[in-house]
Amino acid sequence: MSEEPPITVVGAGPCGSYAALTIARQHVPVVVLEEHDRIGLPPHCAGHVGMRGLSRIGVSIPADLIQTRIRGARFYSPSCRELLLDHGSPVTYVLDRPKFDRWLARQASRHGATYRLSSRVRSLTFKEGHPRLSIEALNRDFQALQSNLVIDAEGCPASLLKAARLQWTNSAKIVSGAQVEVDNANSVSEEFVELYFGREYAPGFFAWIIPKGYGSVKVGLAARERDPVRLLNKFVSQHPVASRKLRDCRMFNLTVHPVTLGGPILRTYTSGLLAVGDAASQVKPTTGGGIVTGLLCSRIAGEVGSEAWKHSNYTAEFLSTYQDQWRKLVWKDFLLMRRIREYLDAMSDEKMNRLFELAHRTGVMSDLGALDDIDFQASSLLSLVKYPRALARLLYLLFRTLDQ
Repeated sequence: MSEEPPITVVGAGPCGSYAALTIARQHVPVVVLEEHDRIGLPPHCAGHVGMRGLSRIGVSIPADLIQTRIRGARFYSPSCRELLLDHGSPVTYVLDRPKFDRWLARQASRHGATYRLSSRVRSLTFKEGHPRLSIEALNRDFQALQSNLVIDAEGCPASLLKAARLQWTNSAKIVSGAQVEVDNANSVSEEFVELYFGREYAPGFFAWIIPKGYGSVKVGLAARERDPVRLLNKFVSQHPVASRKLRDCRMFNLTVHPVTLGGPILRTYTSGLLAVGDAASQVKPTTGGGIVTGLLCSRIAGEVGSEAWKHSNYTAEFLSTYQDQWRKLVWKDFLLMRRIREYLDAMSDEKMNRLFELAHRTGVMSDLGALDDIDFQASSLLSLVKYPRALARLLYLLFRTLDQ
């Protein structure tokens, strides 16, 4: 093999570490730069992840990373009508996100990946006529790092893409999220997440209560507003349903973060660079979750990056197979989820209330309980073809709502 510089991964979140793990398993040198001094902090995700999706990509979660197992969801309309989605048995995990991030990083390190913490990438430049990248990192051990290939897993917002002349997601498709951890929420079931809709508390998205076991929950929301903390405080103290469940609870560990809902960016590669996870907006537009889809795309990026290193070929043409491969696996799912997001964004609270009423009358939630894959939603919904009556109910619900 040629003496090539190591592949550089920017960001030690799940996507960055999984790409690094994939590369290190191929005995290719890889360096991971992380701007914080501890991996996994601050946490920017509730850690709610589909069991089937993880199984699809071959990730087996150690038991000590799982806070609780979820079998369904309670949905609340703007008028507080409740709908129950019960799968009958657990279909998702709630993970301890900081522990999960550190676990993935340990796996990558054990296979040979090098981690440099407190290393914030300050600039990225392309040398004229070559795909070589120059990276300046703020670190006491070094000031600059040369690399022929960078995997951008920096998260949202993705500042490096501009230097690579890649267009990031539309700013209108980004919502502001805020989340706190809460103790003594004993009236919240440990088997169901709760989702709250309505423009008064979460315009443009929804609020959530996610159990983490032993009376502790994660409470958050995302909204098309610059101050999500104000809305979160209002939700906790004033929502007719949620405020009763959260009364006298202790809140701590507030985090604020942007969430991209526009679906993947048009181009996730260029000479010398691949974008993965939130940086590539490989996030579900329906829920804002991106662990499974991000891990899947990161694995592909790691595989393509390893081949590029072995062949000393970092051209856009060679790296384009990354986008070809991830699109083949999940593009149809992202397209459907983006359409659903557009459908929900255009829906007034009055129409949302009617949607809940129709869903209650038709009993469609019992049909949806048969679907156990929250990540690959197009494939999951297509499986309803096996159940004509269930499919008819869902289509009736959709067209009645659109017609009103």
